Amino acid sequence: MQYARLLVAAVIIDESGRVLLCKRSMNKKIAPGAWHMPGGGIDEGESMEGAAVRELREELGFIVSSVVVTDVTYVFDADDGQHHLTFVRVIVSGDVVLNDENESFEWVLPENFQNYLEPHVLDVNLRAANFKI
Repeated sequence: MQYARLLVAAVIIDESGRVLLCKRSMNKKIAPGAWHMPGGGIDEGESMEGAAVRELREELGFIVSSVVVTDVTYVFDADDGQHHLTFVRVIVSGDVVLNDENESFEWVLPENFQNYLEPHVLDVNLRAANFKI
């Protein structure tokens, strides 16, 4: 039996209302080169909040001071099974320091998400950013 993989994505909003989006490295198995909110897998025994803290430290060098789990979840199928991606709103400090999982980043106003995100994930990302269309 194949189990669903649990994932977390962080909504990081700056003082100007822009949201941090990262561009996945081309060597990634799932969605290479795609823009996304940073995050990753929840390890066995790890909480959503703990996963967000760990992933943001590993991928971006951030120190997380607050994590609030939202009610926004995106379920999708990939080669390795079904994935359940839950969004969390976080407050971070530090400068972006990319590791090899992402090749670049941009601070983007939600009204410009359509220039970065694939159409099938646009609505869920706008809801996660609490942006009203």
